Amino acid sequence: RFIIWYIIIFGAGATLLVTLFAYLFGLTVIQKNYSRDYVDAVAEEFNTEMEVFINKNNQILFSIISYKSLHDLLSDSTSLDKSDEVQTLLEPILSTYPEIRQVDIISPSSEVYSYISDTHIKETPLSLPSQQFIDSLENTKITIYNHSVSDRDNKKYIVLGHIFKDYMTSFQFGSILLYIDEKAVSTFY
Repeated sequence: RFIIWYIIIFGAGATLLVTLFAYLFGLTVIQKNYSRDYVDAVAEEFNTEMEVFINKNNQILFSIISYKSLHDLLSDSTSLDKSDEVQTLLEPILSTYPEIRQVDIISPSSEVYSYISDTHIKETPLSLPSQQFIDSLENTKITIYNHSVSDRDNKKYIVLGHIFKDYMTSFQFGSILLYIDEKAVSTFY
């Protein structure tokens, strides 16, 4: 009788142990596959949203860069205070984009002309990103600054930059920077 009980207990224990290992192995494999699929889906959605965001801001930059009146103003060496005129010229283009807090045009001589949306205090423009970032800008693509810029209330802004060039004449006006509210992309993640 002792041998029969020993065989039953040993057999049941071994069966239970094999079942437990199979369950844990199956659970681990399922969790890894589910986690990988979930992360892949989230990454794909993030990439899609970022592509839409970049395309939209690329269109805004193109609208600004191809604006003939702005070209005329920036290439006019007799105009002394271009900042107010830049503000006036860009207002109709940018007033429908509340996520854009500020646009800076940096001339080759390092003069900065800014557009600041009406909802923000014009006396407190955002600080420029690093000179290294400005120097790295290209005329073929948008460059995203790898830091955020904060206002005095510690609200964060993403900076996108591009070379400002007249493609018809190849005249380079300098660089252009868009400061976009971080909340415009926070829904992506």
